[in-house]
Amino acid sequence: MKTTNLFSLLIVLGALTFAGCQGSGGGADDTRDSVGAIERSPDRDNTGVDESTDTSMGAQGEQSTAALDENTRTFLTEAASGNMMEIQLGELAQQKATNARVKEYAAMMVRDHTRANEELRTITQGRNVTISNTMEDKHRRKLDQLRDKEGVEFDRAYMKHMVDDHQEDIRKYEEMAREASDPAIRNYANTTLTTLRAHLEQAKAIRDQVTKNKSGQGTTDREKSDAGNDNGSNRQ
Repeated sequence: MKTTNLFSLLIVLGALTFAGCQGSGGGADDTRDSVGAIERSPDRDNTGVDESTDTSMGAQGEQSTAALDENTRTFLTEAASGNMMEIQLGELAQQKATNARVKEYAAMMVRDHTRANEELRTITQGRNVTISNTMEDKHRRKLDQLRDKEGVEFDRAYMKHMVDDHQEDIRKYEEMAREASDPAIRNYANTTLTTLRAHLEQAKAIRDQVTKNKSGQGTTDREKSDAGNDNGSNRQ
């Protein structure tokens, strides 16, 4: 009886020992699977990061090196040539004009369009646009036409051209301010528009003055004020 019980106990202990070994073996397999998963996961993660980074850098590169359309290129080259014409016409008018207001206007043209051209050249740097140091033929012809005029005839022709030219420029700059894809060019167009509109209003006023005046000489508001002060002093 005792022998039977002892034999049964040994069987139970053997079974328990076998079960424990099986459990330990499964844990080792689980551990190996987990390690394999950890070793493999960085490869998947790194691949995902690299692809994302490459895509982002590619998009930035396309944005920064995107070619300007032909309309924008034409605007930039014509704007630079137009600025040069305004500068040289202004210098010519300061020499040949007989009306004081025309001379003052011409000095403003030299100052404002010199600044505008400097800003334009800064913008075109890095945009694969070549700005020439010489005027286009259409602008050179206008300069040559005005060189042939003298005195009152010059004053009237110069101011008429200032009105016509600024009206055309405003139309072009408004179009570029609306449609340019490059933010820097849109900003340049918008900023310059403010100056061009002010130039146009002054040009119209001076044109009307030199056109109505038979002699063409005209007087500036400051000269009228000075004359009035002198008359008042004489009466006293």
